[in-house]
Amino acid sequence: YPRSILCGPHHTTPPYQPIIQTGFPSPSKTETPFVFSVDRESYYGGERIELTVDTTTAQKDIAGFCVSIAYDDTRLSFLRVEPSSQIKNKTLQTDGTNNPVRSTYVCNVDLGHAPALSGAILTYVFEVNEGAPAGETELEVVVDQVCNWQGEQLDSRCEGKAPLEVLPPKSDSAFLESLEPSSG
Repeated sequence: YPRSILCGPHHTTPPYQPIIQTGFPSPSKTETPFVFSVDRESYYGGERIELTVDTTTAQKDIAGFCVSIAYDDTRLSFLRVEPSSQIKNKTLQTDGTNNPVRSTYVCNVDLGHAPALSGAILTYVFEVNEGAPAGETELEVVVDQVCNWQGEQLDSRCEGKAPLEVLPPKSDSAFLESLEPSSG
């Protein structure tokens, strides 16, 4: 499916008015460094939701950023964040004990420059709570405080919602609706 929200310099949206596309965006004049996508649109209780943060092109200037993801904790639980191999050990700190979940990335200063980030860089894993009420919910995502190697803020604030549907529980029993005699 994936449902994507794309954002970037001069491509931000007012709070809670995301730009949503199916699949990944095609290149345009406006560079869009971050794309968020969920793996599906609908989930049953106990199923896992993967929200992926991608960079659409190699980002050589991004040395740090913050991610915040708010969610309905009556329906969803945060499990973990899975950084890609591009995100080196101890460069990402995540507080998943509160809602919203907050992560801060600061590149490894031993390199002397910011590493080029491209493709999927982070995957946030949530789970639909067993017995969660059916209906619409969302993940509210903000990426901000994006800075370069010199510590200068870049014009790359991105925010939007990834809508999801929590489905009613599957029935454990089957019912006979009609009986029709067969011939022969």
